[in-house]
Amino acid sequence: MGGDSHFGAERKIEITLEKPYRKELPPRLNSFGTPAKLRYRTGDVCAILRVSPDLLRWRFMTGKYSEVGRDGWGRIFTLEDVKRLISQTRNLNDPHEVKRLRPRR
Repeated sequence: MGGDSHFGAERKIEITLEKPYRKELPPRLNSFGTPAKLRYRTGDVCAILRVSPDLLRWRFMTGKYSEVGRDGWGRIFTLEDVKRLISQTRNLNDPHEVKRLRPRR
């Protein structure tokens, strides 16, 4: 029956295993809940302030925000700059700062 069978013969079987699982630590977060960096870009700051890039640029152009540093690709923000912008944003929303268009009756 089994002239071709190799009972007792050695066989090599190759099993490829995946690399060991490594737990990746979550990124370190700053006080705003975003990944901690030395410098932030416009997109990062817009996410923190919850505004569009166009609104952020408009607020800089109209002087509602004090200017920050720039490089060849645009504005760069430090964590202190972001904190200052948050403070300036709160002042924009302060009801005492709102100018009335019509006098009260």
